[in-house]
Amino acid sequence: MCGSQPSDPDHLEARGMGGATTKMKDLSCVPLCRIHHSERHQFGNQKFEDKYSVNLWKENSKLIRRYYNERTNNNR
Repeated sequence: MCGSQPSDPDHLEARGMGGATTKMKDLSCVPLCRIHHSERHQFGNQKFEDKYSVNLWKENSKLIRRYYNERTNNNR
């Protein structure tokens, strides 16, 4: 959101306690600074997205695609 460092992985899906599904939910993160992370939890996704004109799931998808593209290109 703001580019501040450090950022926290903010899970868009609740992680719960352990288990295999927890690892998959690690893919549903976006990096947010502590202030924006807390604000998103306070507001909820829709109000946060409306306030900042952002789609968190779309941002998550972009980050995952960029990560895999970089890994693929570095392995060539």
